[in-house]
Amino acid sequence: MKIVYYPGRPDKKPYTGLARFVQHGLYKKSPSQWEKMDTWMEECRIYDSSYLRKMIRDEAGKPWENRTIASLKDGLYEYRGKRKSQQGTIRLYFCMDGETLYVLCAEYKTGDTDMIETARERKKELQL
Repeated sequence: MKIVYYPGRPDKKPYTGLARFVQHGLYKKSPSQWEKMDTWMEECRIYDSSYLRKMIRDEAGKPWENRTIASLKDGLYEYRGKRKSQQGTIRLYFCMDGETLYVLCAEYKTGDTDMIETARERKKELQL
């Protein structure tokens, strides 16, 4: 799969904007959670979309709090770092279209607020 960071075009410079935050900002917040997320993203790059779709189906059978990938409905998904961290958890919001995974936004979640609505708005902007 190809990974594209919002605003919907492949970044020619991989360390700008959202791509930079995912690769550097999240790493600084939690290197251990970031390494697992980075491994997952590499697996997505290597395999086709059927790999990710199977993972989503497998995760759907787990209790909500134990899912690594969670469906947020309408084709929006959330990659979830370690769940019960006292500091915070990595969240990566994405959608798919064919063989492309679109990273819509990311955060290091520390409280009850989240960026799900921002991800929904960005998905609408991309008309996916």
